[in-house]
Amino acid sequence: MKTNTFLGGLLAGAVLGIAGGLLLATSTSGETKDKLVKGAKKIAGSLGDTVNDTIDELKGQYNEGIEQVAEKGKETIRRYSEKGKF
Repeated sequence: MKTNTFLGGLLAGAVLGIAGGLLLATSTSGETKDKLVKGAKKIAGSLGDTVNDTIDELKGQYNEGIEQVAEKGKETIRRYSEKGKF
């Protein structure tokens, strides 16, 4: 949930920043367009990094969960084997 909130906030901030830039621009339309393109590329790169970091974090959590399940399964098999029920 925190990830969704963060990404939503990041996107909202980017949109507000671009809108504010347009409203406060004192440059010519060509200069403003260039600045907006550069800003959009910067935001896209930042968002891409955030998404990649989030994916890596989720992969790590998934792998930890799989390891825990595997360990519990091995422990259960070991206990039943010791009792002669397996």
